[in-house]
Amino acid sequence: MTAERLYLYEQISLRELARRNHLQDHCVFSAVNHVPDLNLSQVVNDFRVREPCRLLTDSVETVLEISLASGVDTKSNFNREFMRMTGTSQSDWRRTQSDLDSR
Repeated sequence: MTAERLYLYEQISLRELARRNHLQDHCVFSAVNHVPDLNLSQVVNDFRVREPCRLLTDSVETVLEISLASGVDTKSNFNREFMRMTGTSQSDWRRTQSDLDSR
């Protein structure tokens, strides 16, 4: 998922994850099912939020540019997933990280 950045494909499916990793579908399904309380979509979106967290801290790209490059199909979906994972908005995340760096 990480090496090939498969999470950037907007409509990534379990079958496509398996194919691109040279695995059988049931192996990927089993791995995803070992993550408590998350489905495939949520697992993929977790990967889609990690990189933007880094970019919001380390880059000068706008929040909109970063969210559109995340692989999530709409800005509202990205906002929802980012909030679910971090408990804050992208702008607040960036501001908080900037405040931490300036200490």
